[in-house]
Amino acid sequence: MNNKESAISFLRLASSGNVREAYETYVHPDFRHHNPYFPGDRASLLAGMEENAATFPRRNLKRCGLLKMEIWWQFTGEFGSRRVVRGSR
Repeated sequence: MNNKESAISFLRLASSGNVREAYETYVHPDFRHHNPYFPGDRASLLAGMEENAATFPRRNLKRCGLLKMEIWWQFTGEFGSRRVVRGSR
C-alpha cells in the first residue's frame, strides 16, 4: 500500500467512526502534530478525533475534486457540516 492509499484508508476509517482503529493501524506511537487546538501529542489528537466522531456520528467521505496536484476530500455530516481536507496526488 502506498502513502496515498494509506492516507485514504486512514480517512475512511476515521470518518466512519473507527478513529482508534485508524490510529492503531496507521499512526506511529511517537506521532506529533501541529494542530493548534490540541497539545502536540498523539493521545490528545486521538481523543479529540474520537470526541468529534461521537458528536457527529453519521459522516461520509467522498472525493470531490482534483486541483492541480492535490486531491480534495469533503466530509459531510449532520447539520450540513463540512470539512475539506487535501492530500497530495
